[in-house]
Amino acid sequence: MKTCTKCNKSKHLDDFAKNKTGKDGLRSQCKDCHNSYYRQYFSNKANMAKQIARVYKDKKQYRWKFGEFKTKLGCAVCGYNKCDRSLHFHHKDPSKKQLLLSRARSMSLSKSKLEKEIKKCILLCANCHGEVEEGILDVSSIPTILSI
Repeated sequence: MKTCTKCNKSKHLDDFAKNKTGKDGLRSQCKDCHNSYYRQYFSNKANMAKQIARVYKDKKQYRWKFGEFKTKLGCAVCGYNKCDRSLHFHHKDPSKKQLLLSRARSMSLSKSKLEKEIKKCILLCANCHGEVEEGILDVSSIPTILSI
């Protein structure tokens, strides 16, 4: 017999699902309580479908602006500006890096956080970025991006 942490009823061990991380190898809630929680959780999610769609639309719209900004600015060394996926943000001082801007497109970050991080960078095309990382090209004299 085991007591469910949700309904506080003592139930047979067969009424609890397996959980490898549990002390006894079983979930702390009985199957009935666990199932009712998830039914309620997913029914509320279905009601929020409009809000979820709006969030994804906003993210997609912001991603487009992010790419447009990169192509408008272009590579700081050679001027390449055809494809935003080929333009990379390079942190001049890697010790001050707080987040990966390459992943920022898919994250829900405020514009102010992105601006703060972008101001530490210069924009380079993939070829120039590779040369900088290999030590072939020196970009210490190139100023960072000042504003979005």
